Amino acid sequence: MAVVAVLPDAGMRARLAEAMRGRAVAVRFVATCEEARAALAAGGARALVLAPRDARGVPAEPLVADVCVGHPRVTVVAYCALARGDPATSGAVVAMVRAGAHAVVLRDVDDAPHALHAALRGAEHAGGASRVLDALGESLPPAVRAVLGVYLRAGDAAPPSVAAVAAALGVHRRTLVNRMRAAGCPPPRALRAWCRVFSAAHLLEDCGRTVESVALQLDFDSPSGLRNALRRYTGLAPSALRAAGGLQCALRAFAEACARRRASDRAAGVAASAAATPVPMR
Repeated sequence: MAVVAVLPDAGMRARLAEAMRGRAVAVRFVATCEEARAALAAGGARALVLAPRDARGVPAEPLVADVCVGHPRVTVVAYCALARGDPATSGAVVAMVRAGAHAVVLRDVDDAPHALHAALRGAEHAGGASRVLDALGESLPPAVRAVLGVYLRAGDAAPPSVAAVAAALGVHRRTLVNRMRAAGCPPPRALRAWCRVFSAAHLLEDCGRTVESVALQLDFDSPSGLRNALRRYTGLAPSALRAAGGLQCALRAFAEACARRRASDRAAGVAASAAATPVPMR
């Protein structure tokens, strides 16, 4: 099972089923929030799609909040039909987002099959990016977190260029490079590669994902390209990385790389200082 859906409206159920058809994604439709809890507890779900209320009229907000805490790897998508002048439904949608829903899809607005599938993929990526940033913690300097955030939230396609990241942050490319050097971190181009490694390591924690599917989702040229990147930055093959803790293992490798860079910069600074010191004449 890949998607659990609480959608009392038959039209919404049909749209979701059509969006998932031919994509090797199973959908389990349930009538109530309690049935959804049971389905999620059984394991195997990657996404929860739900309307503001279930078939019994129970609000979905508490379920959204509980899933975000108890099933952090499950992507939550609010699927809603908004009627003009219906403040109750609008308020319910806002409450679902505040509770942690990763995306909102509106009926007859952006729920064509291809758009609905894209929304699910985008929400999954956004949730993964948030989890990676949370795992990085607050120990990184704000400038470094800002760069990593742009790369991680860029979507499933290849990450943006260094120039694009600099533009997104409103600074010159050279300024970005200097900030990373001052923070003792790898340069922006290397951080771009590290973010792909983080995303891959996070996805590989799901034993249901293959190397091939992760490489395709993250826009690597081939599964071999993903394997090579993981070995280069973590020293491990995908299976070994998964067994060693996935994302946490990749984060440890990143911390070690930053420590090596700081040590190298200190050594270079000492050497430069020694070379600039005049030799006393005898």
